[in-house]
Amino acid sequence: MQTLAQWRTHAKNLEAIVFDQRQRLQAVEAQLQALQATSAQTHDQLECALNEHTSLLQAAQAILGANTVDEICLNFISHMNSIVKADSTTLYLIDSDKQIISRSKFHRRPEASSWQLNETKMTYAELMAGLSGRVINTGQPLLSLNPEDGLEPPETLERRRQLDSGSLIIIPLVTTTGVIGTVTTHNRRTERVFTPQDVTLLMTLAHQAAAAIQRAQLTEEIKQLATTDSLTGLLSRRECLQLAQRELSRCQRLGRVASTLMFDIDHFKQINDTYGHPVGDAVLKGVSKQCLALQRPYDILGRYGGDEFLGFFPEAATPVARQIAERLCETVPHLNFPTDSGTVSVSLSVGIATSTGNDDTLETLIKRADQALYGSKQGGRNRVTIWTEPLAPDRITLT
Repeated sequence: MQTLAQWRTHAKNLEAIVFDQRQRLQAVEAQLQALQATSAQTHDQLECALNEHTSLLQAAQAILGANTVDEICLNFISHMNSIVKADSTTLYLIDSDKQIISRSKFHRRPEASSWQLNETKMTYAELMAGLSGRVINTGQPLLSLNPEDGLEPPETLERRRQLDSGSLIIIPLVTTTGVIGTVTTHNRRTERVFTPQDVTLLMTLAHQAAAAIQRAQLTEEIKQLATTDSLTGLLSRRECLQLAQRELSRCQRLGRVASTLMFDIDHFKQINDTYGHPVGDAVLKGVSKQCLALQRPYDILGRYGGDEFLGFFPEAATPVARQIAERLCETVPHLNFPTDSGTVSVSLSVGIATSTGNDDTLETLIKRADQALYGSKQGGRNRVTIWTEPLAPDRITLT
């Protein structure tokens, strides 16, 4: 039989073994907790990365799925706001050669509707004077944590303070031809502060947006070259005829009238011969600009050829067309064009033909308007002639 001393020794040994096992168990539990924390952190990181990837993918799809520059810009900045939880974003596209802002777009999250920051109309000089100018010149993004971080120029610092602007990110839009614009993302002082990770995300998206904008701009330029007269800015002859035909068909389908105008510049050949073609080009540009100023939103105006112009006015009866034509005849002579021999002014001769029924074709209306224009020339120029039937000279109305 064991003695009491032996039992005590045995009990102590058991206690030591239990204590050691408890220590090991606690160490294992600590390791498990650490692994769980690491796993949870890794899971959170993976989930965050997945969300970022999904957001970037959705934004890229929205950008690449847009057909126009305006659509691309709006899709881009709206997704920017969502990705970095920004209050508002402003995009400026620039033409560095002309030193102008060619487009500006603004988007604000609904949650920030109470903020006083709104779309601001800026000049190119004002844009270049601020932080955006630095980004345009360097082609590098900029992160400003607050107005007092020393980055904001004195010229724009006070305005930023007044707007209660907090952190902001300015991203350059860089293409193969250089910087074509900037995107500025704002947050109020009370909202989250942007991080370098936000800058990286936005730069990734900006590269895709800039490439898409460049492609869309090229498409717009090609379309404009095909549809617009390069000298006057009016529609090309082909585009003008196509649009006029479409509108004439619509008016005839609805049982409404339409008027066609043919007009040219009086003694234009003499101007070219006397003062040279540069002055002649200036006259064409000036007259075209005046036409565009008097044009209604739905009117169609194009350069028909040389100094001859074609106008098509949907749903305009003869009195309306005559009023527009007379305003042209009244205003154009007040334009003065400089030459080496002083200034020169010009006048217009106009012919008008109004549709009389569904049997009228565009070709017929143009022919009638051209005949009325010839009547204006015969009548002394600088006047409006209305076509009437029959086409005998004594039935042409001079006004």
